[in-house]
Amino acid sequence: MEYILIAFALLASITLLLLFKLIIVEKKVNVLVKLLSNYPRIVERLSKRIEAKRKVRKRYIVFEVISNCKLSSEELSREVSSKVMELLGRRGVAEIGYRFLFFDEKLNMGIVRSTNRAYKLMIGILGLIRKIDDCSILIIPVSVHTTLNKAYEKIRELGKTK
Repeated sequence: MEYILIAFALLASITLLLLFKLIIVEKKVNVLVKLLSNYPRIVERLSKRIEAKRKVRKRYIVFEVISNCKLSSEELSREVSSKVMELLGRRGVAEIGYRFLFFDEKLNMGIVRSTNRAYKLMIGILGLIRKIDDCSILIIPVSVHTTLNKAYEKIRELGKTK
């Protein structure tokens, strides 16, 4: 009879231990389920942090202007600036880092500056400009460079071929 009671007590303690382990495992599973359900949000937050830390760098866009009349640098600069301001506003202009840098009236080629995050947007805006005063124009982006010297080199190279 004693052996039966001891065996029963031993069986009860083993059952309790298994039950506790099961509860612990269940809690760990619940924690994992919560983590996995938050996984998309966690990834989104981390990607936003990484994007925010990514350094903003300058990009120089070389463009060519095809026109039926002679354009001055001031006219083109004013028109490009007004188009950028019209489409993006002051804050947008600041965010894309827009600046009209150079225009050679003989070669009809120029350079605008933007950031690495928004240079494609800047190329799109250049393509939207179709008229200055009564002159119809077409702005064709030629290349994008990381340094201003490379952009000037490209203009010189294309100027020799004309």
